[in-house]
Amino acid sequence: MAGSMKTYESYAPISNYPATKIESPLESSSPLDNSTFKPLSELPNDPEICLEAQVKYMIQFFINHYGSSANKEIEKARQSYAHDSRLAKAFESLTMKYAATSKTREEMVKWIIRRVLKASKKIVKGNQKKDQKTVLQDVCKRYFLEENSPDQAEEDHLSVDAVLPFRKNSKNKTMNSTFIAEIFESQLFKDDYKEFLKDLDKITEKENLEKTRRFTKLVMECIKSGSFDKIAKYKRVPWLKNWIQNTNKVAIELDEGNYDGKASKKIKYT
Repeated sequence: MAGSMKTYESYAPISNYPATKIESPLESSSPLDNSTFKPLSELPNDPEICLEAQVKYMIQFFINHYGSSANKEIEKARQSYAHDSRLAKAFESLTMKYAATSKTREEMVKWIIRRVLKASKKIVKGNQKKDQKTVLQDVCKRYFLEENSPDQAEEDHLSVDAVLPFRKNSKNKTMNSTFIAEIFESQLFKDDYKEFLKDLDKITEKENLEKTRRFTKLVMECIKSGSFDKIAKYKRVPWLKNWIQNTNKVAIELDEGNYDGKASKKIKYT
């Protein structure tokens, strides 16, 4: 069907597309919970909306269960899509994608600190009109300039590129423990970080909902074209619930002063 994708609600997978028999969703816990999917009585009589809803349910299944459920549960889910070759191929593509995707502790720390700095930029900008460069400079002054420092020259020459990681002239080429320890020396950052932790669940949930929306659109495009190569190349897949839980643990570790954590091994699920 040509044109933009229609708005839809979320429905549990059906065993015969677009027939009416429906499978019960596996149990999971909030905030990423399959129990919020709509019942059969509310299923619209529209093939594309029905298919799209099944794709979204499939992606939600991976988010909630992949890496934490037994293989028999994964196989049970796989069989529920055997009636439709398109959905079966989509399921296999998602399986291969998540099997090949992992998150290190460093990647989780990187995600956390970037979200904190994003919140910090809103704080320093307030209602004022500032360009991005000025906002970043103000963030650096907020956290890296010695409090009550009379040295105007130090303030004037505080370099965003030198302080923040991943920049050409930065002394910190990665989001390493040295940078983390340095930024946590700022009491203002510690205060901002604690406020960030209060909103962490909302932030992760909001981001994953948006990633799910975009990923659903991509998978639907793959189904329509009959080619699933784009799934393997896609970089911004929704995070598994296990990844989110581990990121929350890392966030707490940082607040407690544990900047190194344990060995930064791949957290990989098969």
